Amino acid sequence: MSRASSWSILTLAVLLCGCPGGAGTLPTAEVSGTVTWKGQPVARGQIQFQPAEGPSAQGPIVDGAYRLQGVPVGDCKVSVEAYEDGPEVTIGPGKTQKSTVQLIPEKYNTKTELEAAVFSGPNSFDFRPE
Repeated sequence: MSRASSWSILTLAVLLCGCPGGAGTLPTAEVSGTVTWKGQPVARGQIQFQPAEGPSAQGPIVDGAYRLQGVPVGDCKVSVEAYEDGPEVTIGPGKTQKSTVQLIPEKYNTKTELEAAVFSGPNSFDFRPE
């Protein structure tokens, strides 16, 4: 097969498969806000926006605030995790490390009841699970 034929086949494959950011890409938005637990800003944690279909968007919570790019537009389940340092645990012979303790109940993370309707453009959501 000639070099020109190889390039033609490669070009055709790219056109048929599409390119990132082209038609078929789900719309996304920027989301920011705050997260508190028991009236105090979450010092360290994670937040995730999960649509009914498609990829989720997640990022850190630092000093009670978060800002995410690429959050799917539409109705999303939101999960929130907050951590604090726990006791040292043994991870091997002569090796220990600090563990982390999840502060927020599973009804706000692994079995979340939190929801948000994300629209095009900037969005702001404050979460205060209790």
